[in-house]
Amino acid sequence: MQRRQGGVALAINHQPIAAMKTTAVLGRLLGSLLLLAPLGACEKDDDAKANVGVAYAQTYCLDWWGGAASPEELVAKATSYLQQRGISLTNARAATERPAEVCNACSCKSGVILRGSVREQDVPALLELGFERQ
Repeated sequence: MQRRQGGVALAINHQPIAAMKTTAVLGRLLGSLLLLAPLGACEKDDDAKANVGVAYAQTYCLDWWGGAASPEELVAKATSYLQQRGISLTNARAATERPAEVCNACSCKSGVILRGSVREQDVPALLELGFERQ
């Protein structure tokens, strides 16, 4: 296409303008993706921190949350006790994994192990309660 301006013929080519618009749109899209990428990475890091495995060997009568007659009761009492202290024990489960110790002391182990996952920041408090990091 030609246009006359002041006696001079000018050639106008619309393709470079369209290409510039496409490049600008793609640049904005790529820039947006680059800005959002770190947000997804942070979520994965937080998830990993929330999955620290812990275990507790039940005693005959020294558990912080009181006695429990079954693995199900142990899970219920322990998770309630920890929740009151702001600690969330996720994926909590308990089962007899070892033979019970033959003794009459409260500190003797029943053979039932409580397992679950917690946030990294809660591990020190659980270690003080007798849990072990897995």
